[in-house]
Amino acid sequence: MELTDILIDLSNSKAALVAANNTIRRLNGKCMRKNLVIAGLVWFGLTACKMLGESEKKRKEAEDRARNAEAGCAKAEAQLWEDQNKKDICCDGKARIDKKEV
Repeated sequence: MELTDILIDLSNSKAALVAANNTIRRLNGKCMRKNLVIAGLVWFGLTACKMLGESEKKRKEAEDRARNAEAGCAKAEAQLWEDQNKKDICCDGKARIDKKEV
């Protein structure tokens, strides 16, 4: 009777160990897949941040170029306006009075 109980306990223990082993292997596979997904998401996030940083840098450079171009245009316009105001202009703005020496 005791030998039969021992054999039953051993078979139950072996079955429990096999079931536990299968569960551990299955969970290991799930863990590996989850780790791969997490690693992929981290890589995607880092790549996105890097690309955003580069586009932000390009945007700032474009803003600086636009600001410099606007300043250059304003300077050229002021110079042109100053050159036009140096001439003697009659009432309608079309005729010009040239001073002639007598």
